[in-house]
Amino acid sequence: MFKTIELELELLNRSLNEVFSVSNNDLNSIRLNCTIKENANRFDLSGKIIRLAVNKSDGTFVFQTDGVTDGIDGMCEVILSREAYLIPGRHEAELMAYEGDATVAVTTKFYYWVNEAILSDMKLKSTNELPAAHQAIVGRVPLKDVDIDTLVESSTRAFDAAENVNSMADFAQIQGDYVKREAENAILRITELEGVDAVQFNSKKNKIRLPNGCRILR
Repeated sequence: MFKTIELELELLNRSLNEVFSVSNNDLNSIRLNCTIKENANRFDLSGKIIRLAVNKSDGTFVFQTDGVTDGIDGMCEVILSREAYLIPGRHEAELMAYEGDATVAVTTKFYYWVNEAILSDMKLKSTNELPAAHQAIVGRVPLKDVDIDTLVESSTRAFDAAENVNSMADFAQIQGDYVKREAENAILRITELEGVDAVQFNSKKNKIRLPNGCRILR
C-alpha cells in the first residue's frame, strides 16, 4: 500500500506544490506521481532516464534512478528510497532528465517534511525490557522462580532504554517514567516477598544495594 503524492514540476517557472509530510516509519511506501512541464506544456520524456536528487535536512544527499510511466505526456513515478526520508526535518529535492550520460533538463525544486515517528526503529529498544520484573510485580510468578540477576539486568536495560527516548519529551514522559517505575516496583516486590527490611535502588547507577547483614534468598 502506497502513500501517493501528485506533483507538477516545471523546468523553467516556479512549481506551485505545497510542502507535503511523510513519516520516517513509512517503509518503502511513498510514491510520487510527477508530471514534468515546460512553460505549462508537458515535457516529452520519451527515451529519457529520470533521477531524483534530495538534499536532506542534515546536509547529506540521496541520488536515485526512477522510471518514466508516460514519456509523451511527461509523466514519471518516484518511489522514495528509505534514505530519502530517514532523517527528520525539511528536505529539498529536484528531478533530472537524462539522455545517456548527459543531463537534458532539471526541474525546479520541491520540498517535503519528514516527521519522526513516535515508535521508530530506534525507540522500539524500550519495548518489553522488563518481562521478569513485571511478572514479579503482578505476582504471576513466585519470586523464588525469578532469577534475581536477570531481574537486575532487565531493570538496567530498562533504565538505559528510558535514557534513549529522552529526546522526545512526550514519549519519554510516558514510556520513560513507566519503565523506571516498573523497575523500582520490582525492587519493592523483592523486599516484600523475601522479608528484607530495606533495599536501596540507585537508578542513576543501575545497582541494587542491600544493607549490611541482609541477603536475598534464592
